[in-house]
Amino acid sequence: MKLAQHLQPTMRKAAVSLTGVCLAAGMLFGGAAAANAANQVDCAGRTDWYILMSDTEEQCFANYGDLNMYMQYVSTISTGNNDGWVTFYDYIEGAWYDSAYRPHWYTGNFNSPVEVTWVHLR
Repeated sequence: MKLAQHLQPTMRKAAVSLTGVCLAAGMLFGGAAAANAANQVDCAGRTDWYILMSDTEEQCFANYGDLNMYMQYVSTISTGNNDGWVTFYDYIEGAWYDSAYRPHWYTGNFNSPVEVTWVHLR
């Protein structure tokens, strides 16, 4: 009986510790998906999306969060009804940069076309 009484609190502590670890892991991994909700959308002629444009294509994005994507020779950003910035590679300087944070309804051009790999919408 004494052994059973001794094991019960120890097992309870282990269960509480395990629950804490699982909860922390759930917040770490489960929270990442919710925080990364930006997604690529069909442009469909809309101007309220966050739009990246080159001479040959445009890609559109919506929703708060960060999205790893890829587009070459981007010359123009139009934020639409979004705020945000992009991470890009400058072909001429041979370096990676984050663009300036741009508010709703901003449209502007890069000094020269760039390669965009991340969209950050806020």
